[in-house]
Amino acid sequence: GDGDTVQITPVWKMSFPVGESQIIFDGFIDWVVNSDGAYEKNLHVCPQIKLDIGAFFGLDAGALLAGTELDYWTNKYGVDDAENAFVDEADQFAASGIVQYHF
Repeated sequence: GDGDTVQITPVWKMSFPVGESQIIFDGFIDWVVNSDGAYEKNLHVCPQIKLDIGAFFGLDAGALLAGTELDYWTNKYGVDDAENAFVDEADQFAASGIVQYHF
């Protein structure tokens, strides 16, 4: 009916051996659409690529990871900046360095 919102969120995780360590490629995609246009369709893509650096310190596989993340989001939070006087830019693109420790 009117106002229905649909979100599709595929996720992935792949690992590739590199010597005594591994490279991990993971992330998600959020794709949101609705039927009445009150909430702008948006796409959020967030892939990460990380090296298992814990292997160099004798930690369990996957315990300590370091790498980078890209974060691309159109019409963030369902806001269309062309139609909203309070928002200058509703699209986002950011690159970040990341360190993860898994207990």
